[in-house]
Amino acid sequence: MFKLNFVLKQHTPIIHFQHEQDGATLRATEVKPKLDRFILIRIGTHINQEVAYKNGTEIAKKNNWLIGKGDRPALNYKIKITTSASELVADLNSQIERKYYDKKDNVRTESFPTFFGLMGEENIESKKFTFYNEITITILTSNQELLNKIKNTIAPFFMDNNFGTRQSKGFGSFYPKDHNIYPILPLKYYFDVNLKNLPKSFYNYKDETPSQKFRENFRLFEIINLFYSTLRSGINQSWGSNPIYCKSLMFMYAKNKLLVQWDKKKIKDVFYKDRLADQKRKYPTGEVLHYNSSQSHLMRDLLGLSTISNWFAEYRDEISTKSNSDSVDRFNSPIIFKPIEITAGIYRIYFEGNQNAVNSILNQKFKISNRQGKSFDIATPAIFFIDQFLQYAFSINLSKHIILKNGSGFSTDKKLLEDIYNQIRTNAGISLSN
Repeated sequence: MFKLNFVLKQHTPIIHFQHEQDGATLRATEVKPKLDRFILIRIGTHINQEVAYKNGTEIAKKNNWLIGKGDRPALNYKIKITTSASELVADLNSQIERKYYDKKDNVRTESFPTFFGLMGEENIESKKFTFYNEITITILTSNQELLNKIKNTIAPFFMDNNFGTRQSKGFGSFYPKDHNIYPILPLKYYFDVNLKNLPKSFYNYKDETPSQKFRENFRLFEIINLFYSTLRSGINQSWGSNPIYCKSLMFMYAKNKLLVQWDKKKIKDVFYKDRLADQKRKYPTGEVLHYNSSQSHLMRDLLGLSTISNWFAEYRDEISTKSNSDSVDRFNSPIIFKPIEITAGIYRIYFEGNQNAVNSILNQKFKISNRQGKSFDIATPAIFFIDQFLQYAFSINLSKHIILKNGSGFSTDKKLLEDIYNQIRTNAGISLSN
């Protein structure tokens, strides 16, 4: 029997449904099928992942690497995952939604940014964080050639994959600790954030002051959420000393490159005509409000399908988006974020788009409806290249499109976003276009 041992460093909390078990961390039942598929696609070498997977399965069969029968045979190895209580980070092995106290001593509940999965009181304890600084992986197989293939795949596999719930947003990020054996293989884009000197105020938890690690991770996901919002939905803050407004770069791409109207404007045209007219009078130069096209497409959901979304403020409505053919009932974001703590308190956030994922939702018809029973049909575009969109987005001079809603002054979020976009352009060699 041949054996491979290596240590994984955990970089972000994993959202776990088996949190009540001792040593709850990565599950072999999640890691092994993912690793199997990853290996088979890589050895299958085809632009289409399903074709590559099929070709890779045939190659593995000829090499006598498979075990079991059927459409999804497994590679013939075992995987064991072990943890140590000494590596446990206590307050990141906890509830995702935590109680804190505001300035008036009122009890509030705060969820981690980018996580919206615990809906209703009955689900509030259904999933929790688990976080161990390090875990050990052992792989056993009777085939030396297969073991060599696994070893050579470990670095790219853990770079391309997170685990648990909300993994595309960066939760459940693990990577081998020994970078000499398993060097970091960067994704196409990245930026760094320094979380070592966070404000001491944070949230008032009274008897359970969060650790530095908890506070760093909370802020890390705030930053990922803020950055992602510039791409998908835009930003329209109503809090803070100097809130910002930033139009969605997906709206700008739809308007300037595809010459189509995006779904949010179509929703207002159909469901909220009077409110839209009021907004147009209030903001006579508002591009998002005034742009019209004879063709509309479902654009925002190309970056992750939101089947239910709440429209607050003056709308007080709930919008549902469902596939007309039921061919798409869920679509995670095709942009995966991979946060890596490169040194204490400094994180490098790698990310890139997955075109194969995008292809599965293109040219699909959806029905959008609200609580009042109004509805309309809309389709995703037939062609959309995720990396063309990202290249366009990062060529934008974002500082010209971030509006300080109080008119002037300093905004931490504006400065942060400008720095992130500058880093991405520098790291990827992208020039400003406007």
